[in-house]
Amino acid sequence: MRDVKLLLFDIDQTLVDDDGMLKEHTREVLDKLHENGYYLGLSSGRYIQDDLITYAKKWGLSYQFDCIVACNGAHLYDGVHDQIHTYFELSTEEMKEIFTKMQKFDILAHIYYSDITLYSKEDPEVEEARAKYNKPILVAKTIDEMCQRPTPKIMYFTPLENSKEIEEYAKSICVGKSFDVVRTRDFMIEFVPRGCGKGYAMLEFAKLNGFTAKEIIAFGDTSNDNDMLAKSGIGVCLRNGTKDTKVLADIITEKTIREEGAIDCIETCFPELLRD
Repeated sequence: MRDVKLLLFDIDQTLVDDDGMLKEHTREVLDKLHENGYYLGLSSGRYIQDDLITYAKKWGLSYQFDCIVACNGAHLYDGVHDQIHTYFELSTEEMKEIFTKMQKFDILAHIYYSDITLYSKEDPEVEEARAKYNKPILVAKTIDEMCQRPTPKIMYFTPLENSKEIEEYAKSICVGKSFDVVRTRDFMIEFVPRGCGKGYAMLEFAKLNGFTAKEIIAFGDTSNDNDMLAKSGIGVCLRNGTKDTKVLADIITEKTIREEGAIDCIETCFPELLRD
């Protein structure tokens, strides 16, 4: 039998579709994996405290996820020991440099913390966030207001018509710096500290719990998943994933997220994990 300790899932377009909810069969398979003693994990760009920690309950699971990789690897929740670890942050000086140079494009940026979310300008997205989240949603008037304290990432919404141009420019301002940019959605890029990646926090969880990368199966669909797919024992990319992620994957699923591709992959490629 394959020696597996952790199954780690990106969320959007990997574990759940646009509605953000688990399908019944997906829940059943996760329940079986949990029952069989495997660690289950989520990996996301979101924060732990105000978002990811609530997913198990929101999805109707009777247990908490053992591993939560948050902020694209900057933070980790080790559910086995009930501890949160912080590994990476952008300094306020780095933040000011990014915001200043990205003024070339009049696009929406935002930073969110566990207690507050900051946006760079008024936008329909801001109103949507105010309706969705039960915490202060503010629009900063200046760059200094946006850079009040260090953050694990800065997010920019990139209009699809010039998304590639913006991404290439963002990459150019990272040259020689201690931060990088990664695309997380077709309409979003994120600036993160260099060295930060989902794979980093994933391996830290493995160290804390006495196993190795070879005992991890990681599932993802796009560029910010590349690090964890490359560093895991087996990296799985959804059929609906991006080309750069598929290149790094050991397995590309036969089915898309709409057909529960990750779950189908477990059932067809790793059926031993579901046996009694």
